[in-house]
Amino acid sequence: MEERTITQGEPQPELRVKLERGQRGGYGWEIAASCPGHDVDSLLAVIEDADRKLRERFGPTDAPDRARAA
Repeated sequence: MEERTITQGEPQPELRVKLERGQRGGYGWEIAASCPGHDVDSLLAVIEDADRKLRERFGPTDAPDRARAA
């Protein structure tokens, strides 16, 4: 019997988020995204969206906002 995998559309980016709560109650996170065939701008948009949602839910981090500095 032959096995086949059928996919529809473009592959979706894989998004990984590591969320940590600090000793003073603040949150920090690491965001990583990957997807073969996607350009850097598409992946950055996914990361920026995830960061925005994390900031809305868990407040600002201690790190400066680098996305807006560019």
